[in-house]
Parts: sequence; C-alpha cells; structure tokens
Amino acid sequence: YDTRFEPRVSKDERGRYLGPTKDSPNLPRYPTPSADLTKPISELKKCNALVLVYPTWWFNVPAILKGFFDRCFLPGVAFKLPHVEPDLKPTSSGLCPGLTNIKRLGIVTTFGASRPITFLAGDNGTNMICRAFLPLFSPDCTILWQGLFSLDTSTQDSRANFLDNVYKSYRDVF
Repeated sequence: YDTRFEPRVSKDERGRYLGPTKDSPNLPRYPTPSADLTKPISELKKCNALVLVYPTWWFNVPAILKGFFDRCFLPGVAFKLPHVEPDLKPTSSGLCPGLTNIKRLGIVTTFGASRPITFLAGDNGTNMICRAFLPLFSPDCTILWQGLFSLDTSTQDSRANFLDNVYKSYRDVF
C-alpha cells in the first residue's frame, strides 16, 4: 500500500496483453509492461525468494495483491508461450516458466474463519498461488506456508505466538 501500487489493469494494458491479433497485427509478441511496473518486475526477475504477506478476505487474496499478479505476472515476464518460442520446453502447465530465479516461496496469511470452515470453503488465495504461479518458478522451489485461523476470536497471546513462529521460521528455515 505504501508504494501506491495501481492494481487495476488499464484498457491500454488489456489491449496489449495478448500480443499481435488480427485487429492489431503490429503489437509486440509479448505485452510491453507499463512504466509503473518497471521496478516491481525488475525485482521479480532478480529475487531468489518471494514472500507474500496478506490477510485472506472471503477466502481469497486482497484485490491489490490480485492486481499485482494480473499486472506483473505477464506473458514474457512470468512465463513464455511455446507457440511464440518453440525452442523452449513447456512444463505440464503448457507454459514455459519465466521466473526460475525464484527458489523459495513464503506465504503468511490470516483468516477470520476457522480452519475447518476455510477447508470447506476453500482457500482460493493459496490454491491460486500454488497452482497457477508455482509452476512459473524454479522446478525445485520450496514453499513455507503459515496461516493464522480464527483471527476474529484470537487472543493477544495466540497472535503473539503466531508472529513468533513466523519470525523463527524465516530466521531459521527460510
């Protein structure tokens, strides 16, 4: 939030997303990222670990994080298309990973709901990150996932214990 990241995909960005089309044959093979994405995309391309810290709202990631994924995990950045680059070998996802520099993924999140309710409803945020984005990272990328459930009824001690476990995990393991 401090960077004032704009999560909305502009009409211009959407028009450039798919590359050349019958109506716009002169577009580049991959979308050209907007100028405001230069820094976050550069950081994604050179980091070896990505840590996502977010509250889970309605069993999904907040809109600003979804917007970050939509705008930064672009074709040509997060993945390459095998029909555009036939020399690359696609994974089982059908895409060619573009962020193989990322070898560790950390997820720290909170839930207002209990663990059983979250299980029944589905943790769409974690599922999206692990199913859609993990294949774009290094094939040996490891995940450290930590979630605090029932935040709405948690105690000061349970929150402090969770934060202490997160701190120790990143200090000692990650």
